[in-house]
Amino acid sequence: AYTEAYFDFELIVVYLYVALGFSLILFSFKVTTGKSWLIAIVVAGVLNIIYGIFTAVTGIGILYSYLMLFTLLSIIVYFLMINLNKKKLEFSKIALNLLLWSFFMIIPIIYFLIQEYYQKKEYLYNYAYQSPEYDWLRDHVVDMFTLNFIISIITLFFLSKMIRNWKGIAED
Repeated sequence: AYTEAYFDFELIVVYLYVALGFSLILFSFKVTTGKSWLIAIVVAGVLNIIYGIFTAVTGIGILYSYLMLFTLLSIIVYFLMINLNKKKLEFSKIALNLLLWSFFMIIPIIYFLIQEYYQKKEYLYNYAYQSPEYDWLRDHVVDMFTLNFIISIITLFFLSKMIRNWKGIAED
């Protein structure tokens, strides 16, 4: 057991994320309508295409991650404003679907942006030197995903309470 582990921890984390993804897809379909679910799929696809083209045209590879992070944070702020101000629903069904599908991606995006920063920093200053921060980040990717999974479950608990209040807001 010491030389060959019975359980592969990375594979368990992958299974947990697949299960979380399926459950979030089903949950988003349950709390919103099928129409808003399909519109959210189209919006997500169009945003990815636009961001991909914009990143390819500018030639800045990391720009895509920054645009996605900004979009995710904007969706969170929009949904919180709708929920706290008790305004009419308007586009919040689409925003809720996009939020449910992607809120657990915020920490990994930030993690990989920080990792990219340290990698670029070491490449610019000294080609042969690897910074200890970059090595630490590279060695603890599975730990980050595990922590992100736990935080996502806790966040989903509080988000489900907000969704219950959101469903009571008037349509028009």
